Amino acid sequence: FLFLNGGGRKGIEGDYIEAPHLRPGCRTSLSHMDLVPTLEAGRTIRALLTWNINIAASSPLQERLQKALASDRLFTVVVDLFQTDTADYADLLLPATSQLEHLDVHHSYGHLHVQANLPSIAPLGEAVPNTELFRRLAARMGFDDPAFRDDDETLARQALRFGEHLQARLFDLQF
Repeated sequence: FLFLNGGGRKGIEGDYIEAPHLRPGCRTSLSHMDLVPTLEAGRTIRALLTWNINIAASSPLQERLQKALASDRLFTVVVDLFQTDTADYADLLLPATSQLEHLDVHHSYGHLHVQANLPSIAPLGEAVPNTELFRRLAARMGFDDPAFRDDDETLARQALRFGEHLQARLFDLQF
């Protein structure tokens, strides 16, 4: 859901997805497009977690980013389906599921539809969906809000709660 292209929410409940109630206090956000200047500015960033993105190849400042990723002072965790350029710099590499292995609801490029992604097979090897990884991480970090325990179907239904017509059509597909 957080991969939204364009300004419209297309029936997705944005406040639920962004969950401002789960991040009180400082609300720092950083795009991977701004990562190089931030790392080079000497801000105290000691750990980096990336998932489903190859920042070492997609940054407009690739050489500088690769130098920053190689730094001993930065602990980098990469969650991806493939051994990407970014994964080459990972201190810890975790396997991600493919689209065939997890439930998701998403927008697509080029039209205004919301689509259901239904799993075709169980996750292979030790891969888990991003949502499960984040549930486990939240538990280990001591976050106890019930939202951190919601399963994927609950997350999808909540995200679509104001788009009842969307929810009815998507859930007719039998999540």
